Amino acid sequence: MRVLLCGVVNRKGVAKASGKAYDMTQVLALTPVVEKSSQTMDISGVGFECNELDGVQGLVALAKSYNLDFSRGPIHVDLQVTQIIEFGKMKTVIQGFTPVQRATALDVNTGELKKVA
Repeated sequence: MRVLLCGVVNRKGVAKASGKAYDMTQVLALTPVVEKSSQTMDISGVGFECNELDGVQGLVALAKSYNLDFSRGPIHVDLQVTQIIEFGKMKTVIQGFTPVQRATALDVNTGELKKVA
């Protein structure tokens, strides 16, 4: 699944109320708005919506290893997903991702391929 990656966040700590430790990773991605209509609901819109997708541990390190440059905005990536069982139910989580190469163009003067910004 190809998405625009906005970031990867890992949160660790101890919950104030329960005192239990937590360690969760989320992938922040922009996906196109999909219009849907049914008897009980109607979704309409344009553009993109921001999704917080659950991910496996290690995704922050993976993002850093790719040296992703978010200074020009989100980056196109192909997500790898897997299914896990959590609290007795199947759940989809992000297992990894691969950045999509930026487009290249042929320089007619030199014959070299150059990255397109």
